[in-house]
Amino acid sequence: MIAALRLHAAPRPQQRVFATEPRLLYIFLALSALTMPIGLVVSGLRLVSAEFGMAGGILAFIVWFALCLRRRGMVRIATALEAWAVFTACCLVITLSTFMLATGQRPFVDVALAAADRMLLPWFDWPRTMRAFARSGTAVRVANAVYESILWQPQSAIVLLSMTVVPRRVWHFVLSWTLTLCLIVALFTFLPALGAYAHFGIAASDVPALLDPTPWRQPEILHRLRDGSLRVVSLAELDGIITFPSFHAAAAVLLGYAFWTIRWLRWPFALLNVLMLASAVPVGGHYIVDIVAGIAVAAVGIWASEAMLSLNATWASRVFSDSAIALPATPRSGRAADAAAWRPDRESNPGARICSPLRHHSAIGPR
Repeated sequence: MIAALRLHAAPRPQQRVFATEPRLLYIFLALSALTMPIGLVVSGLRLVSAEFGMAGGILAFIVWFALCLRRRGMVRIATALEAWAVFTACCLVITLSTFMLATGQRPFVDVALAAADRMLLPWFDWPRTMRAFARSGTAVRVANAVYESILWQPQSAIVLLSMTVVPRRVWHFVLSWTLTLCLIVALFTFLPALGAYAHFGIAASDVPALLDPTPWRQPEILHRLRDGSLRVVSLAELDGIITFPSFHAAAAVLLGYAFWTIRWLRWPFALLNVLMLASAVPVGGHYIVDIVAGIAVAAVGIWASEAMLSLNATWASRVFSDSAIALPATPRSGRAADAAAWRPDRESNPGARICSPLRHHSAIGPR
C-alpha cells in the first residue's frame, strides 16, 4: 500500500500516446471514409448500416483503449490492440471496395490466364491435376488446413511481433499487407476473372474433398454484382472475389517475411506459408500465373512499405523537432531503426488528455 501511494505521489514521465508509424494507415482509412459514399453511389450498392456502424464503433473503441494503455506505458499490449484494429479496418474497407469495383462490366480474363498457364507450364493439365489431387487423401487434408491458416496467421503475427520485437516491425507488416491488397485490387479492376474451377467447368461435387467453398461462391457473387441482384451488402456477404493476382500467394510471402523476424518461429512458419502458397491452386482455384503475380505484388508491397515508413519517420522528425511533442530520431532502416522505434519517449504529450478517464486510477508504472 505504501508503495502504491508513493507511485501515485511521485510524478511520472509520460509515454508518447500517438505512435508515428501508423500515421499512413490512418490517412488511408480517412481517405477511404471520405470516398466510400461516392463509390457506393456510383456502384449502386447499399450497406447494412447497423452492422458496419457497430463494427466501426468497436474498432474505434479498441484504438482509443490502446492509446490509453500506451499512455500508461504498456506499449506492447497497446501496439498489439491498435495494430489489430487498424489491420481489421483496412481489410474491411478494401474488401468492400472490391465489391464496388466488381459492379463494372469489364470482360473476364480467364481465357488469357489459362493461356498464360500453358505458356509457363506446357505439360500442366489443370483440370486433370485438380481432380487427381482431390483424391489424394492426406495431401488434400493438409492443403485444406494450411489454406485456412490465413484466418489466424495475421492476427498471430501482430500479437507475436508486438510482444517480441519492436513496434516498427508490426506496423511494417500491417502497412505491407494493406499496400499489397491495394495493388491487387487495382489489378483486379482491369483483370477480373471467375477462377479456374468455373473456367474449366469443375463443380464442387466433382472435388468433394476440397472444403473451401470460395472458388464456387466467387463466380456467383461476381455475376450477382454485375446483374444487379446483389445490391445490399452485409458483413456476412463480404468474401474474397479476386482471382488474379492470388492474395493467398501474396499473404504467404507477407506472413513468411513477418515471422522471419522471430527467430524461434522462423522455419515453422516458413514451411507453413510455402504450403499455403501451394494450396492456393487446388483449394483456392487459382491459375499458376495468379501465384506468380501474387508473389511479385507482395515483394513490391514489402519494399514500398519500408520506403514509406522511412519517409514518414524523416518527415515526423522534421515537423516535430521544434514542437512540444518530442519524437525519437528514427534511422531510415535496419536494426537501428527498430531500436529507435522501440525506445519510449518520455516527454509530455498534449494528446494524452484523450485518455484522462484512465489517468489517475492505476499504480502501474511505465514499462
